[in-house]
Order: sequence, then C-alpha cells, then structure tokens
Amino acid sequence: MNIKNRGSFYTPKVISGWLTDRAKKYSFDEKRNVINVLEPSCGDGVFIKEIESSFQRGNYYLDAIEIEPQVLDSVHVSNSDFITLINDDFLFWETSKKYDLVIGNPPYIARKRLNKEQTKKCKSIHVENGLADKEISNIWTSFVVKSSSMLSEQGILAFVLPTELLQVNYAKEIRKYLLDEFHRLEIISFKSLAFEDIEQDTVILIAYKNIRLEGGLFFAEVSDTKQLSHQNLNFLCHHGDHNAKWSSYILTEDEMTFIDEVAKKCNKVSHYCKSVAGIVTAANSFFILTSDEMKSLNLYEYTKKIVQKGMLVNGKIEITPQMYDDISISGKPCYLMDLNGIPESEFSKELKNYLLSGVDLGIPDRYKCKLRERWFDIPTIWKSEGVFFKRGHLYPKLMVNRADVYVTDSAYRITMNDGYDIESLVYSFYNSLTLLFSELNGRYYGGGVLELTPNEFKGLPLPYLKVKKKHFSSLSKKFSSKKCIEDVLKKNNRDLLLSIESLTENELEIIHNLYIKVKQRRLRIS
Repeated sequence: MNIKNRGSFYTPKVISGWLTDRAKKYSFDEKRNVINVLEPSCGDGVFIKEIESSFQRGNYYLDAIEIEPQVLDSVHVSNSDFITLINDDFLFWETSKKYDLVIGNPPYIARKRLNKEQTKKCKSIHVENGLADKEISNIWTSFVVKSSSMLSEQGILAFVLPTELLQVNYAKEIRKYLLDEFHRLEIISFKSLAFEDIEQDTVILIAYKNIRLEGGLFFAEVSDTKQLSHQNLNFLCHHGDHNAKWSSYILTEDEMTFIDEVAKKCNKVSHYCKSVAGIVTAANSFFILTSDEMKSLNLYEYTKKIVQKGMLVNGKIEITPQMYDDISISGKPCYLMDLNGIPESEFSKELKNYLLSGVDLGIPDRYKCKLRERWFDIPTIWKSEGVFFKRGHLYPKLMVNRADVYVTDSAYRITMNDGYDIESLVYSFYNSLTLLFSELNGRYYGGGVLELTPNEFKGLPLPYLKVKKKHFSSLSKKFSSKKCIEDVLKKNNRDLLLSIESLTENELEIIHNLYIKVKQRRLRIS
C-alpha cells in the first residue's frame, strides 16, 4: 500500500516530543497515579518512544494500534509490561476500556481511497456519535470522533491533524462536535511547513474533557517546529462566532468584528451573477487534445476551444483570442472533443481507433462515463461570459471571456444577473475587502494554493461599481503591466471601498493591511 492509500505521514520528533510533554503535564492529578493511553495509529512508533522516555514505568499502560503488520513489526518496545501492540484497523477495533489520553497522528485518507467497509464504518462512527448521516470526506474525522468517544471523564485528546480542521466546510461539523464535547480546545499552527517532504499543512489539536484551566477555544502560532520545542506558547482565547472557519482566527476578534460589519454593507457575489462549475470530462487527458492531435484525427469540426487551468492565463483580467492562440501554439491540450449528436456511422477510422484506445485505458468504466448513454458524450458543454478559477496562488482570478472559450471544472462559469455586466463585476472584484474574504473563506494547500468552493465564491462580499468600458480597459492595461496585485488595489480600493457607507481612509488602510497579513500567512512570507 502506498503512502497516499495508507495516509501515513510520520511525525517529526520535535512535534511528538512536545505534544507528549504537554499532554503528560495535564494527564495526572492527585486522584490518578496511573493513566491509560491509546495510540490509534502508531506507525513507526514515534509516540511510543516519547511516552517510554517521558512517562515513568508503572505510571501508564499504553495500547498502540497499527493496521500494517510489516510496519508494526518494525516498532521496538522497551517497556513491554506496560505497552500492548495491536495489529488491527482502529475503525473496527473495539474495547470497553476508557482512556485518559489518546495521542497520535491519525491517517489522512480521502474517501475515494477507502474500501467499502471502511467507508461504511466511518459513516457509522459519525452517526453513532450524533453527527449527520452522510458520507465522510476523509478518514481523520472518524479517528477524531471515535477517539473522543473513548476518553475518560478527565481525558485528553492530543492529535496532529491536517489544517483542513480549520478550513474546509466538511470539517465544520467536527469543529462544532469538538466545541460541544470538550471543556477546552487548544490549536497550535505553524507559519512554515511541519511536514516539508509532503507539503502537508498541519496543526496540533489538544482537547481537554475536564481541566482546571479556562475553558474555550484557544489559538497559538509558532514560526516552525524548532520554536515549538523551546517556546512558551501564548494562547489567545476567541469568544466569537465559532460557526466561522477557524482559519479566520489569524485575525483578532476585534479585527474580525470590524471587517464583518463592513462586509454586511455589501451585497454578495451571488447578488450580481450566477456561477456554475465548468465542464466535467471525466478524463481531461483523453478528451482534451493538442492542436497536432486534433489535426491527426481530423476532428477540427468536432472540437471546441477550451482552457484547462488558470495558470495558462495568468496575469490578466481578460482571456483574449491571442492568449488562447498562444496556448494552442505551445502544444498544450486546448481542444475539447464534442461528439454529442454525431452518429457513430459518421466517425472517421482515426476517431474510431482513438475511441478504442480509450476503451483499452478503461475510461468507459469511470464512474461519470458509466452514467452517460454513450461514454464519450460529455454533458453540459456551454460557455460563459466570465470565468472564475477556483484555485489561485498570488490572488484569485476572475476574468472576462473575450476568447469565447470553454473551461473545465477547474473554473466556475459566470453569467450575469439582470442589470449587471461582467466588466463591472470583474473590475469590482479586485479590492482588498473581497480578496481578504477570499483568503478567510477559502482553504489553502501546503504550497500556498488558495481554493474556493462554489458557495464560498458566491458568498464573498463585493462592493459593485458600474464602470464604463474605458475604465475597464484602463484597469486591464494596468493589470497586465503590474508588478504585484497590490499595484492594482491601491487605486481600486479608493474607487470601490470608499463608496461603502461611512468607511474612512484610515479604515480602508486597515482592511488592506489585514488582507496583506492573511495572504502572507498563506504564502508563508515573513
């Protein structure tokens, strides 16, 4: 089983050591001289080693579980009288024992990589603990829920988790569950990657069922793992809207209150336009051809111009015919095969052979292809006047579609509501308030890539300004020649944000600085 399927990203010693020491500090009290410890996915045994070296013999009993027998065989135990190694899948493992400490780094495995039994079990774990009866998105949430249910009344949960805990919509229910189940939650985040080899953003979660410390939700941030080992953490308590994404706590409560009040004075993106996901081919590498492939198959009349990724149209606010031609000349795939409504009797010999090669690749057996009457007929092929690419790096990209191109589901197709136009929408999008909420509402990956779901995009506050074509043209030229997005925002902020009721010059500057703050946090710029 490869590392993605197993979801095992072994914990750096500095993290496992610090987490063990902090958990130990609050595990014992005058009534408990011996504690029960559980490690639900022990992997290479890094937490076992830390517990052996940190806890005194006879002060603990540890159950350590690992699904992979060959991995478990490599774990060496010194205190075998107090440690039990168990080869099992934690999802299915059962015990009546309650634990004073559950510690570790659970696997991060997306649902599509789980088998049917695991998927079903993950769902049942959620339902049995009062969560919604729906499919889970990643196995780590089930580890959190099941581990929490196995704690004693004074138990502590100490986990290394993906930053998804703070950011993604599917973890919203887990965030509420943790707030309901625990007296105190501590979140420690890192300004630099803790798992550099895999570019996996992680946080530390320590959850206390019952402890003589102030209750609530607390956050701390360190520059890197080295600082974690010797830093006296400064935890800040947040009393605000806990339904919000926890990644928003990069800002203080006063800052969040301020920008929320400003945002309430703006309509959301959905007020001005409709946005729908782009075309789902189910196999871009097969259905989207290069210019040479299109010509060799004689498919010119059966293809449509398409842009696959936002990175192909960087640095502009318009997708122009020249930009598309440059993509085509470069040899990148940009011609979408559209065979809808064409009888197979009219297919050329070259096309038939190409489709047979797709059969050999197993493409007709892919889930979305199996739902089609003819596996090669791609549905919902239509184009839009505007395009928003759901992933961006330095900033999100909303563009006018001058080239009349189609887009894949890497983008959302934008059609304007009555009374509004695409040029004004794009012009209005590029301001520090809207981009700030893009950072707060979206999620980001280890490499700093920002992603917004359809609902997150629709929910962005946008101070709309109807502009003349000459003003849009001026912005487009400035955008193309800019050194950074801040060059554009300086003028646009004044045009757009100062039109918001009672907003002052000083408050405009605050909004812009907060945007810089959260963006630099995502991009890991000091």
